[in-house]
Amino acid sequence: MRIEGILLPSDWDDDGQVTALILATSDESEFPIQTDAPPVQLERYYRKRVVVDGDLAAPGILRLKAIGFYEVDLEPVSSN
Repeated sequence: MRIEGILLPSDWDDDGQVTALILATSDESEFPIQTDAPPVQLERYYRKRVVVDGDLAAPGILRLKAIGFYEVDLEPVSSN
């Protein structure tokens, strides 16, 4: 399964470290991300539009097969 959305932190520990992530999609769905990689390893993708490869582990929970995150290049917006 391949899903595009914005990767967002969704929970933090007492030291302010991100402990959980969600993928927010354009249809306003939010998928909790479940991966073996610690969220800090995905920090470069926070608040960016990405494509994620994974499987649904349970209803509404995206389980990543690997760290299959690909940043999506946004088209420049015309000012005309």
